[in-house]
Amino acid sequence: MPRRHDASPASLLDVRTLRRVGPRAVGSRAARRVWGRRDWFVLRVELDGRPDVRPGRVAVEMAERDPDSFTGFREALAGARGDDLLELRWRTQWCLDGVRDLYVASDGDGAPLYAQWLIGPERQAHAYGHHLAGTLPLGADERIVEAAYTFAHARGLGAMRAGMAQLLDTARDQGARRVWTHVTVDNVPSLRGCAALGFVPDHVRHDVHRLGRVSVVRRPVSGQLLDHWRRVTG
Repeated sequence: MPRRHDASPASLLDVRTLRRVGPRAVGSRAARRVWGRRDWFVLRVELDGRPDVRPGRVAVEMAERDPDSFTGFREALAGARGDDLLELRWRTQWCLDGVRDLYVASDGDGAPLYAQWLIGPERQAHAYGHHLAGTLPLGADERIVEAAYTFAHARGLGAMRAGMAQLLDTARDQGARRVWTHVTVDNVPSLRGCAALGFVPDHVRHDVHRLGRVSVVRRPVSGQLLDHWRRVTG
């Protein structure tokens, strides 16, 4: 069971936090939850025969961290604004909930550079039960990489590509043969980074919000979305 914490979800999104997020980011997310849709590429990579990955401009060495003691996301919240603050908030919540299998790369001074979870089937229900609808059940030889985050001072240096490549190696060492991830269709840098690691689209997931309720629709990758994938990753 996850350890109890003094902090609560409500404490992470108070009035001052909402002001730092800004009315546009808050308004767009609130509107989408009332009546909107969010589209995701569901990507997969087979761990045999992956392409070689060139190193980034910053040294990255992923190490497993205890989410109960890792404070990097919470510390980054202090200076975050807009969408970045909201992204940090839900990663902080995963740490508060004790979601295991968090991996972090740090610089020589111990400051985090890049973080991501590598989740197997035994952790899937805990990780996604309260945070993300619509994940497919993992097989025993499958993993999912989720919640990638490059800290501000390491952006543009290839930390994500190098860090995720190491997690794919870790998954292979654990006996996995396939790894999944989810990327929103408009997140072009992440789509390019995943394509460089050998990820390809398996299907598209549409999260449809209607008056606070969410339904998940899955469709093959075709038409405009297939053209979009080829254009931004080709």
